Amino acid sequence: MAADNGNNSKPLSGPLRSEIPDSSGQIYTPPLRPKCSVRFLRCFCAISIALLSVVAVAIFVTWLAVRPHKPRYHLDSGTVSSLAMSNGTMSTSMHFNISSRNPNERVGIFYDSMEALVLYDYVKIANASVPKFFQSQKNTTVITPLVKGQSIHLDSGTFTTLKSESLTGQLKVEVKVIARIRFKVGRWTSRHYKMRVSCGGVVLDLSGKKPLKPEACMVYF
Repeated sequence: MAADNGNNSKPLSGPLRSEIPDSSGQIYTPPLRPKCSVRFLRCFCAISIALLSVVAVAIFVTWLAVRPHKPRYHLDSGTVSSLAMSNGTMSTSMHFNISSRNPNERVGIFYDSMEALVLYDYVKIANASVPKFFQSQKNTTVITPLVKGQSIHLDSGTFTTLKSESLTGQLKVEVKVIARIRFKVGRWTSRHYKMRVSCGGVVLDLSGKKPLKPEACMVYF
């Protein structure tokens, strides 16, 4: 019979982490190390946040250096070439001179499309397309649209008011410009923006003897 030396061998069981009793007798289990995928995700997030911060700062510094301003518009003159009304319809032809000012020192403006229109009592009575153009820095461009409306149908109230007002020799309208533009700084060009220009309360003299009083227009984006 083999002698028993008192060392009975037993297989290991339970968790592989060390379990160490603390001073209160409770078992303390050391935390597991984070997996490689978790460490990679944390590193990726930190790098992404840092890059976004750098880009945001660069955009802000560029904006401070450029300081873009909206274009400025003035309605310089306007005349009515013709105005005819009959059976609830009207036809007209009008000519306007509109000044467009780019006040920026470093920003050019692409006008990819432009439409000039005339409204009477919120109803469009004439319009015209303006050829596209590029406006350089500190430049003033004069737009000279010839707007026309042919056989425009009006409701009875608007037609009666228009006819009565025309008998006074004057016509109060709103002149608007709608454009699709892009800003250019160096080699960089922005996305498209829709610009609206409103010249309200424009009083036209139907006889053509009284010149239109120039006025500033409102610009919206």
